Amino acid sequence: MQNLPKLLVSICLFLSGCYLPQAADPAREPMVRDECVILLHGIVRTSKSMDQMQASLLADGYTVINWSYPSRSQSINVLAEEA
Repeated sequence: MQNLPKLLVSICLFLSGCYLPQAADPAREPMVRDECVILLHGIVRTSKSMDQMQASLLADGYTVINWSYPSRSQSINVLAEEA
């Protein structure tokens, strides 16, 4: 369980580089999901870099937490523990 924060940070960093949001279809009914997505931006970035992904996920009905953290002033170990 101790490696869970590091795993989550790694997964989010991987996804932030690979996720290509699609344009929302205005004719499509909005879907409400009971799932939450937590976005963690990469090192030396801010939550602003995840805005497009957040907008796409919100349009798809997800609850989204776009968490900003001090990626330039803390070590990766400290950040992983906080996450």
